[in-house]
Amino acid sequence: MRSRFLFGFSVPGNAWIGFGFVAALCGFFAATPAWAQEPPPPEFLVAPDVGVQEAFTDNAFLTPTNPKDDFITSIFAGGTASFETGRTNAHVTGKLYYDQYAANPELSDWSVNADGNISYEVINDFLSIEGAGTATTTNVSTFDTPAIDRTGTPGQILLSTYDIGPHIKTTLDDFADLDVFARLAQVGYGDTVDTTLPVPSDSTIFQTAANLDTKTRYAGYQLITNAEYEKDDHGFQLYNVFQSAYISLIPGIRGIVRGGYDNVYDKNIIDISAPLWSVGLEYTINDKSKISVETGERYNHNAWAADLTLQISDKLYAIGRYYETLEPDQAQVNNSFIDFIGAQTDLPTPLVPANFTVTGNLYNQPSLNKMGDFHLVYSWERQALDVSFNWNDQQFIITPGHDRTLETSVSYRLQLAPDLSGDAEAYYTHTFASPVFGANETYNGTASLIYTINPTMNFTAGLAFQQQQELFAGGVTIQEADVFVAVSKNF
Repeated sequence: MRSRFLFGFSVPGNAWIGFGFVAALCGFFAATPAWAQEPPPPEFLVAPDVGVQEAFTDNAFLTPTNPKDDFITSIFAGGTASFETGRTNAHVTGKLYYDQYAANPELSDWSVNADGNISYEVINDFLSIEGAGTATTTNVSTFDTPAIDRTGTPGQILLSTYDIGPHIKTTLDDFADLDVFARLAQVGYGDTVDTTLPVPSDSTIFQTAANLDTKTRYAGYQLITNAEYEKDDHGFQLYNVFQSAYISLIPGIRGIVRGGYDNVYDKNIIDISAPLWSVGLEYTINDKSKISVETGERYNHNAWAADLTLQISDKLYAIGRYYETLEPDQAQVNNSFIDFIGAQTDLPTPLVPANFTVTGNLYNQPSLNKMGDFHLVYSWERQALDVSFNWNDQQFIITPGHDRTLETSVSYRLQLAPDLSGDAEAYYTHTFASPVFGANETYNGTASLIYTINPTMNFTAGLAFQQQQELFAGGVTIQEADVFVAVSKNF
């Protein structure tokens, strides 16, 4: 599901509780306590940018018949800001857009791309306050989306999410490392276009977890103890505790054994109290590459898990994982943003995903989610290739059935000359089954040229094509072709 970030967003009513909590924390830590170390002079960096884009679409309303073309003028301004001291690290990036339709001005609207994160070290090497958030225009369904990001298309919603809370990291003598965190998170939806589509409810989520890890202190084995508690304001709550043991078998290979207990409850919907267990293997290739596979039982279901972190060379990276969890849609959305922030540190900086997206369709109920993703990045001296796969299988608790969605994408960049580069991207989305939206698929391709006018100014020209089809009797097919040019300037 392709999406556009939004910065100036309307928050749900209960979100002001969270913002009040943030304000209280800021006020509490404004006065430096006596035991805290004096921070060095702040380092503040702001890099603004502005631009204008002119686009032509041959299907402004995304209709299957009688399409209407239009010219869209998009003006944008934004940039990035970073603030770093000895105890505070903050980063914000965003753009404010206004899309003006020439022939259909009723589609014109504002939007903003934005995300940010902050960390404040309260006690050196022990306690910090961390927060992260984003807001984005996205679609309830993977179907009926535009070929390039623009406002006014049907089914769009404004999705916002943030989380904030304390994080403790310390060492318990020579025994183990302790990692404890708590998060207040909120997910909100607003500014819906075409309200006939089902929109999930706003949600406030509280999460806390603890991890006790012996790491490499003992020859031949590693012990990890985990505990987690989660609750939202719609009646969903869970807690679990489990023990993991990693046992060396031969050099580079360890056996994995886990055992524990889950309790998941949602009034009149879920009531599960069940043991969890798994066994597996972990293969360490080098200090930056590791593969693990596990199988077992969780939530009274057979379960699998896999994790891949692979640096094949200094130019080729692969990251992948598969896991199964029982949770509401809103928790999945919030965790998706946490994963997006994490990916920025795992993958080569110039090639990380440029925006946060939600995988699959959005629903307003808990489900057993089977999630898999794979990301491969290869960079040459003048070329870069980025391949990704995402799988989301939701087995619903209230509505019988599954929503199974596969998303794949390939992007390629070529430096044609010192001042000229070319980009190409193709993606495919297939919803195999959905009790609400039905089966459908989307093909999309874009190509563009970027010319560097000078060190602070770029000119971009490109085209995009998209075809979407509902794969059931009476389903419709929607096609759209776009041409666009843009000029942007950095300061």
